Amino acid sequence: MTQKQRLTLLFVRVATVPQDCCNAVQAVSVQAQLQELRRYAALKGLKISKEMVQTGLDRDHGSSVERLSSYLSQHREVRVVVVDRHDRLARSMDGIEGIRKLVKDFGVEIHFVREREVLSPGDSSTDQLVSEIFSLLARNYLQNWVEEIKEGQRRRAERGQYPGLPRFGYRVRSGRIEIHPGQAKIVKAVFALAAAGQTDLAELQIAIAQTFGRRITRKTLRRILTSIFYIGSFSWGGRVYTGSHRHLIDHDTFDGVQRLLGSNKNLEEGTTSES
Repeated sequence: MTQKQRLTLLFVRVATVPQDCCNAVQAVSVQAQLQELRRYAALKGLKISKEMVQTGLDRDHGSSVERLSSYLSQHREVRVVVVDRHDRLARSMDGIEGIRKLVKDFGVEIHFVREREVLSPGDSSTDQLVSEIFSLLARNYLQNWVEEIKEGQRRRAERGQYPGLPRFGYRVRSGRIEIHPGQAKIVKAVFALAAAGQTDLAELQIAIAQTFGRRITRKTLRRILTSIFYIGSFSWGGRVYTGSHRHLIDHDTFDGVQRLLGSNKNLEEGTTSES
């Protein structure tokens, strides 16, 4: 059978779109992948027999490898599977082993377009070479995964959504950062006391314990007093962003407290640029 006669399956997978995005984002991702895979198939002279699209979580539709295994078992004429990159099929070592079984059990080639890798049952004389390839893919996946997380966090930050856990005085409900009523009273009291000149952490700790019956560590007090989160901003990745969360402290009060803290040796180690 010649290269041009080999039937090929294009496989596209996109994760569940976040709640604050529209379905159009998912559709764009699908079409972008398909266009890239179609160009690759045309360049390699492969005949496309089917385009399989998987969206949503694996637990909702079965894993990517499971779906491919089911399809290939019923369509033995398919000899090639073309995928955007390896993590579209697997995001764990078990999944990577599943890819290996696809190659071995069905005798198909799997082309990873972005990695420029082709896994073929006839390319290696021993399993060791295949294992080395999959180890490389696993390492590449981990690197891509970290990069994707950082990119997602950066995009959230640009939308004013703090990518990490909120500061004391706030809580997360339904995916949004909102003011925590009980803790917010403590935060406002801490700033009020500091603005009045009581900036010694040990004294603040005693005052809060007496007023609210709650012991706040000096580290937490220091972070409260120096965090721009309370004026509606935050720092992430070396940049300062305007947050979408409500501020607890006004700018004048915050700036005044920072000036007082600068002259207080009992603040210990702290920074006014902390997020």
